[in-house]
Amino acid sequence: MPVLICASFPFIAFVPRAWWKEITETWHRKDESNYIAMWALWATLVLLLFSVSASKLSNYILPILPALAVLVGVHVAELLRERRGLGRLEGFTIGLFGILIGLVLVSCGGLGLEWRGAPSPVPYSARLLSGTIGWQSGPMNDAQVWYRLSPFIVLAPHTLAFGLLLLTATGLILLWRRNMVRVVGTATALCLCLAVTFAYFAMPAWSRFDIEPLWDLAAGAGPSVQAGEPLILYGFHPRRTSVRYLLGHADLITETTDAPVLQQVSGKYPRGRILALAGNPLPALAGSVRIERTAGRYVLWRFER
Repeated sequence: MPVLICASFPFIAFVPRAWWKEITETWHRKDESNYIAMWALWATLVLLLFSVSASKLSNYILPILPALAVLVGVHVAELLRERRGLGRLEGFTIGLFGILIGLVLVSCGGLGLEWRGAPSPVPYSARLLSGTIGWQSGPMNDAQVWYRLSPFIVLAPHTLAFGLLLLTATGLILLWRRNMVRVVGTATALCLCLAVTFAYFAMPAWSRFDIEPLWDLAAGAGPSVQAGEPLILYGFHPRRTSVRYLLGHADLITETTDAPVLQQVSGKYPRGRILALAGNPLPALAGSVRIERTAGRYVLWRFER
């Protein structure tokens, strides 16, 4: 549900009334075809199906978005024709979630700017936030904490801009709540600004920080992989399956977060390479281990027996 709200805000505020209107009209007018009700049923089934599912990933909710777009579009068009303003439910929903999400984004952006440079010792706020996200349980060293919080740090200016933009748009929508043309125009402009900022500024910044250095080191290990030497990706979560597509030879590329697996795989070969996070120590391995290259926050190790 949080993903659905964030992905369709502020138009999510129109969904409850639009959904209820189509369902009730279809129920009371059984002799007439109401094709819009099909979209309401679609949205209901998708939401119920993935709400009761034991496995939940954020992209599972994507099939509901086309149905919601049709419902909201029809409902907003009707409001524009009738020259009606926001209802109390829509205004309350936009105000509540707009202010809440905006304040969260501004707070995350401010903390990200404060944490730039990875101060030592790690602030309590950083350890607290890192403990609520990610996958690893138990104590973490400083490098693991900053690795987990890297999206907040790298995208801090963009997150701060998102939050301020969202708060401003929410205020304008509430100010113009009786003028649906201005409400829809502000909401549309907000979505366009967020999409452009994300696509042209946030994603390239993250690519320069995270993806390009990783691919650079992986490409450097490509000739040795083609020669039959293994490449072990150690300590990455989520998994970096793109490296397999970049280099091929999937049988020689191993991804693991477990030290025993790393020791076992490296022990099968006389030499090879390990791609890991800088600051994340390797377990004891047979033979010699040395740093071959570094790029960004990643290290390419060379091991030989």
